[in-house]
Amino acid sequence: MSRQTSRGASIHLPERTRTPDGRALVALDSAGAGMYLPVAALFLIQVRGFSVTDAGLALGIGAGVGLLFPVLAGTLVDRVGPRRVIGTGQLLRAIAMLVYLLVPGWPGAIAGSAICAAGMQLHYGSLYAFLTALRPSDGSHDAQFARVEMVRSAG
Repeated sequence: MSRQTSRGASIHLPERTRTPDGRALVALDSAGAGMYLPVAALFLIQVRGFSVTDAGLALGIGAGVGLLFPVLAGTLVDRVGPRRVIGTGQLLRAIAMLVYLLVPGWPGAIAGSAICAAGMQLHYGSLYAFLTALRPSDGSHDAQFARVEMVRSAG
């Protein structure tokens, strides 16, 4: 496949022979996301000294804040594309882990939980838009979504 540049030169682009469906990455992400709440609760209880009730409250407040982000995810996907929104979500999740480690007490627990919930909502709010952009041209689009959802459910 060739494409013309603005100066008229021809650039040869290799043909994509296979469209990745990202099943391994989705499975890894789903497994990690599924372990987040139990591990975060254990961290707050065992390392930070929270009671079970306080850990649950801090994680619940953070999750409540995260509920504000799916609408933002849709708007951002329309403006900057799903890849950037997924990347931002992953970056927020990494920042949340640093907040948990570096900021002690209630402020760290609530901020870490809220930042992580926001990152998860941005990620999952843009995942299917991203997968749609990767859809294969052979008509197996529905099968690809089914496989990804099975992997997410198993993860």
